[in-house]
Amino acid sequence: AVVSFILAVISVLKLSPSGCWRYYLAGGICASTSHALTTPIDVVKTRQQVDPWLEEKSMFEATLAIIKEGGPLALLAGLGPTALGYLIEGSVKFGTY
Repeated sequence: AVVSFILAVISVLKLSPSGCWRYYLAGGICASTSHALTTPIDVVKTRQQVDPWLEEKSMFEATLAIIKEGGPLALLAGLGPTALGYLIEGSVKFGTY
């Protein structure tokens, strides 16, 4: 599936005017960055939804509890797939627009 996606993107790039790669790159970087920056908030929100112990805590209290339990890097759980997924999504969305 990934290979066919890459081939589809390459075929679109070949049909597009010269220099359009900038739009794919800019869209991918912007979408990936904006969603990566909010990953810690999403981690806390998701943990509050599934962990009864965190459910009644405020966002700030839940964040401190997660950091105390798993360290600061616990807030970055899922960062890699999030950044990669939105890199692809943003590049296709803004590049083909």
